[in-house]
Amino acid sequence: MSFIVSEGMPRHLGDVQSGYETWQGPSAGYIAGLRGQSTLTFEQIYRSQPAVYAVVNKILKGLSRLPLLSYQMGDDGESRARIRAHALPRLIKRPWARHSDWDLKVEMIYDLLVHGRCLAWKFRPGPGQPPRELWPIPWPDVQPVMDQRGIIGFNIYLGAGVYSISPDDAVYLEMPHGVPPLEPLKRTLTLEEGAIDWQENSLANGVTAKAVFTTNIQVTNKPAMEALRAELMPLYASGPTGRTLAI
Repeated sequence: MSFIVSEGMPRHLGDVQSGYETWQGPSAGYIAGLRGQSTLTFEQIYRSQPAVYAVVNKILKGLSRLPLLSYQMGDDGESRARIRAHALPRLIKRPWARHSDWDLKVEMIYDLLVHGRCLAWKFRPGPGQPPRELWPIPWPDVQPVMDQRGIIGFNIYLGAGVYSISPDDAVYLEMPHGVPPLEPLKRTLTLEEGAIDWQENSLANGVTAKAVFTTNIQVTNKPAMEALRAELMPLYASGPTGRTLAI
């Protein structure tokens, strides 16, 4: 489409601003940060969504205040007695060097709330020996090994090394059915990003002005305007959609 402007300057015709820079929805900052990325991670959602960050931290701190206690079940399978002088409560109280049970709970509950799964590695000084330390492993560094029976082991990626451990050497927890709590929000943000992309591309690929013709002469005579349009159409119009608008 071309414009003919009579007596005066035409309006400024610039590029359409990207929808990501002008979007003011509730996920504006997050979606702007995802420009050019194809994968949304739960870690990014937690760090960029204020509501998610606040709720996860509130639940995490509340659950971390609950004590981890050790009990020994009775012979009847129902009664229990708390144990204190034992390797298990000492391990829970000091899971690894210079860290407490609070650190263990924070690390594991965080992964459970954000990723839907968590794992602590039982470090044993030798095969068959009781674990000496419990190392919480960030879930993104863990890969479950599965077959038709379910999980049969875990691959742990630390630095450049890969360590394979059996379920007996892991404390593994997961949300119901293994679905991360942030999965519904992840799907919503993905749809929102797709909708904004569609709007942006719709504007970018819409009708745009190819040329602007200006004149200082007032063209008020309709036949003269029609004659001007008829003269310009064969030169600048491109098919039935390349019409010339006279203003």
